[in-house]
Amino acid sequence: MSQQVENREHVGSRRNGVGVAALVVGVLSLVLALLVLFFPIAALLGLIAVILGIVGIGRASRGEADNRGQAIAGLITGALGLALAVFFTISIGAFFAQHQNDFRQFGNCMLGADNEQQTRDCGRSLTDKIDNP
Repeated sequence: MSQQVENREHVGSRRNGVGVAALVVGVLSLVLALLVLFFPIAALLGLIAVILGIVGIGRASRGEADNRGQAIAGLITGALGLALAVFFTISIGAFFAQHQNDFRQFGNCMLGADNEQQTRDCGRSLTDKIDNP
């Protein structure tokens, strides 16, 4: 009888919150990274998920938690979200760096445009420069 009470107390003292949090934050990071527009937030959440995943795995290894799989999944999804966010940051940064002069010329063209036709011509010029580098 005392063995059952002892086992219940031990199971009740499991600290699974970190592993669950790693999984939730990691999945959220991955989803936001795939939505491209939110990649800066995804990078931050991915980093948090990786840290929580490592802490969760450590707790599971010490026997303090029993959700090692969730912690690992959180670590992996967080790392993927972080990697995608870094990829999009580099890609978008390289795109703007490559077309910096094109955007500057577009801005000057728009400032000098007096009518709707000239405005459209500015847009077409920018599109042509970006499509044909």
